[in-house]
Amino acid sequence: MVPDQLWNRLAEHLDRYHVLMTCVTNGYFLRRRLTEKVLPLVDTITVSIDGATEDVFAQNRGNGRLSVVLDNVKYFNDLRHKLPLARRPRLGFSWTLKRNNIHEFPEFIRLIKRFDPTLLYVRHLFVFREKDQEQSLLGQPDLTNRYLREAYALLEGSGIKLDVPPLMK
Repeated sequence: MVPDQLWNRLAEHLDRYHVLMTCVTNGYFLRRRLTEKVLPLVDTITVSIDGATEDVFAQNRGNGRLSVVLDNVKYFNDLRHKLPLARRPRLGFSWTLKRNNIHEFPEFIRLIKRFDPTLLYVRHLFVFREKDQEQSLLGQPDLTNRYLREAYALLEGSGIKLDVPPLMK
């Protein structure tokens, strides 16, 4: 979410000093920022998505649109496979487990597998403010484990590098 001028300056420095970029993003600027010229400067793009349906995604992402993000991910994925690069940029996904999205986590796994991701990073919601407490899954092991088991079964043998929480006790 930096201005285009700053982004372009970053790309110039990456190229000049032969440094690769790793970026966590909401996915909105992938199409605009990751051009054929910039792609060789990318090590990893991780897209943070916290809903597998438009409604839940919008609740968790400030009225964002999942379809726009997935379209941009498709663009990046197609570009990283199309260009004849010595090293293909990696694609990762991030998901924050919350009470309002835990039921969509298995569907999220089905959704992202089509993009051949390299890694998946999943964490429970950190409660920093009192109002976040209602979305925490702490104290909900049966609900949480039901959907984690289903999702983890879908990930078996996928080759995706996983950084995910264990089942709750």
